[in-house]
Amino acid sequence: MPTYNTTIGIVTDCSDQSRVVVKRLLKHFQNHNSTVYLHHPIYETIQHEIPNGVHGFDVEQTDHLPIGLVVCIGGDGTVLRTVKLALELDIPLFGLNTGRLGFLSNNIDIDFESMSRKLANGIFRVSKRSVIEVQVNQQNGQSHTIMGLNEVSIMRRETTAMITVDVHADTRFINSYWGDGLIISTSTGSTGYNLSCSGPIVDADLQNLMILTPIAPHNLNLRPLILSGDKIIHTLTESRTNDYLLSIDTELITLDVDTRLQIRLSEQKLKVAFFSGYNFWNTLQDKLNWGYDKRNKS
Repeated sequence: MPTYNTTIGIVTDCSDQSRVVVKRLLKHFQNHNSTVYLHHPIYETIQHEIPNGVHGFDVEQTDHLPIGLVVCIGGDGTVLRTVKLALELDIPLFGLNTGRLGFLSNNIDIDFESMSRKLANGIFRVSKRSVIEVQVNQQNGQSHTIMGLNEVSIMRRETTAMITVDVHADTRFINSYWGDGLIISTSTGSTGYNLSCSGPIVDADLQNLMILTPIAPHNLNLRPLILSGDKIIHTLTESRTNDYLLSIDTELITLDVDTRLQIRLSEQKLKVAFFSGYNFWNTLQDKLNWGYDKRNKS
């Protein structure tokens, strides 16, 4: 098992439950002589209740941040907002779920003493997850790149009319999607918005792929499509309005209809930390109640 710098950063959604969890963790980390940095919103909220030696940090100023592991406390939305920090520092992200489903996080019913000891000593395994990369090419020649973990969604904006999303994979035309929009997700994102739109759930071990799932399609013969992760997806969106919405995980952007997108899997991977014993299929059974049918034998 690799050795990591386990100076620990903590990011949270600042909910009441998360604040309780943070204070419990800090107490245990202090017992293990761990150096801890708290994201400023939670640091400022509880700074009079925390041990000496705990530092605050700003996620926008990470140049000299010495952490080797980020613990994210909240729901999947909080995890997704912390992905950028973990990618910039190239460190593992450990999610602790205080939200609802929490496909990306560990449950908080873990023993806190055992958990803090393992995190403080780097006793965890790391799963490398594909990251999706969107190059936004505007008509004026300007372009920029955005990265996300779960999915890219192209959606209609301020109209009840359908939009059309023309899709090419490399140079080959795939389809024109008529409807409310289109989701391009990673295998990690298959349990997110993709799942809500009847897309397939994909084994987390299958990373080199992208899933195309239409949103409320008006093409009755359209079904979700899985493409090789080696492809580059090109999209052009048409709408009765002059713009459309692009979402990358929790980020929402308005784009002109003449804006073209290039979507691919990034060469960079997100490192997600789990304890030994974590199993993707057990998580699905737990979150989605698979197998809980009175007809099944116990």
